Amino acid sequence: KASAEKPAYDKIAAAGIKTDARIYVSAENLLESYGVLIDQGFKQALAGMAMMPPNPAQPMDPKMLVSLMKLYFIGIQGFLRQSKAAQVDVRLDPKFVQQDILFVAKDGSALSQLLVEPPPGKHTLLSLFEPAKSIMGYAYRFNPQAVSKFADSLVTEMQNDPDFKDIAKDEVIKSLKDFSGAFAGEIVASMTLPEKGGMSMRSAMTLTDEKKYIALLDFSAALMGPEGIIGKFYANLGMPMSLEVQKDVRKYGAIPVHRFKIKIDAAKMPLQAAQMQAFMRDSEFAVVKGVYVQSMEPAELDKM
Repeated sequence: KASAEKPAYDKIAAAGIKTDARIYVSAENLLESYGVLIDQGFKQALAGMAMMPPNPAQPMDPKMLVSLMKLYFIGIQGFLRQSKAAQVDVRLDPKFVQQDILFVAKDGSALSQLLVEPPPGKHTLLSLFEPAKSIMGYAYRFNPQAVSKFADSLVTEMQNDPDFKDIAKDEVIKSLKDFSGAFAGEIVASMTLPEKGGMSMRSAMTLTDEKKYIALLDFSAALMGPEGIIGKFYANLGMPMSLEVQKDVRKYGAIPVHRFKIKIDAAKMPLQAAQMQAFMRDSEFAVVKGVYVQSMEPAELDKM
């Protein structure tokens, strides 16, 4: 197999790498060598979960847990099987680590239809992105039609699988499709470490429908609630938490500002609670002129 890949090795060697390191992974070869073992591991893990008896202390039915984990495994397998190769260039500096990632999907795959060039134009949100003040950040432009089409294909696959009948309810399917069509093609985000400790995140994205997106955030909060699928999943893991969307907590001029309120049950996980609360803090958000802006620091949100 190595001899068959010699042209690829020669191409890498002749590339004249200008960074400190280059990592090249052939997903095709990886699956050819270890695909059977990966599949067996997934099946064994799911079989073990399916044999777990119901536990009154854990709110999620074992069958629902199996369905969620199967959905997760299918997502990983689908990504690997549609991948051809990945290349990561790493540049090391005393003040930062820079990574340049090149990903290649298999021709004709759903993933290849997702990775298409965004519409002509420039990034309009870069003024909200401050890499000099951040320890980590990103800025993306993507093709929103391609993202929506790709997401719809995944949702259809989930609908057609009988194992997901308890998850793929009508309101979930509708919300997933609405989410995939809500983004207009630009996202920026950054992370900072405030002097008071913990972590602070800020983000912005362009939207196609402001009211629909806020309604989707309400639906997401319901999923994170005590009776929601995701809320029960975290409770099963011994990390009970919930998310609440508080509307109109204040105004910036005439612009309504809303809040994400995260509740962590510290009594049930006293050792982890303090650390989680430092990083999973409440945040505020608003939607202005087709742009969603969010920050854990109210003063920073006002500047955005």
